[in-house]
Amino acid sequence: MMNDLITRWAQQEAVREAALATSAARDLVSRYVAGQDLDAVVPVLKSLVDKGLLVSVGYLGDHVQILDEAAENAKVYLDIVQRLSDDGLASSSELSLRLSRIGQKLGTAGRGFALQAARKICRAASNAGMLITIDMPGHEQVDQTLQTWARLHDDIPSVGITHGFGCAKESSASRRKSPSVPGMRSTWPSSGTFGC
Repeated sequence: MMNDLITRWAQQEAVREAALATSAARDLVSRYVAGQDLDAVVPVLKSLVDKGLLVSVGYLGDHVQILDEAAENAKVYLDIVQRLSDDGLASSSELSLRLSRIGQKLGTAGRGFALQAARKICRAASNAGMLITIDMPGHEQVDQTLQTWARLHDDIPSVGITHGFGCAKESSASRRKSPSVPGMRSTWPSSGTFGC
């Protein structure tokens, strides 16, 4: 929830400019956000992969209000997969996919669109040799996210899901029922996060 609030603030040009006006703020942000777009992110990822590291890429994206915006974000995710594949980075990369960025919060039609878009993104990532992890949102989306992940995981077993900070209570209950859930991963902030 706090993540969503910070992201909304960061999407406002005046807030972003004020926040990045100091060198301390720029230094802090640069530790977690590799760049504003793929052209800025790819060289950072290449330098990390060249050092023998694996990378995780997250797209901050916009909060979507309509399906057209969800479709635009789905295209960005596909562009990420294509670009990392073209640049030889896919096999060293993991893509963090947030379903709310591709329509999950937009009612029944949005959930259906998010599932189909996620399936397309996950297939493209899998075909490119890239891991993909569904990013667990705050507590209000846990059940829907788990249902969508289960459907994706049935089709593409390499699709994982975080059981991170946003849903600690819910996911710990799930782990007690099934201590070893295939595809469940713990992730930390992405090394290749980018966005507006």
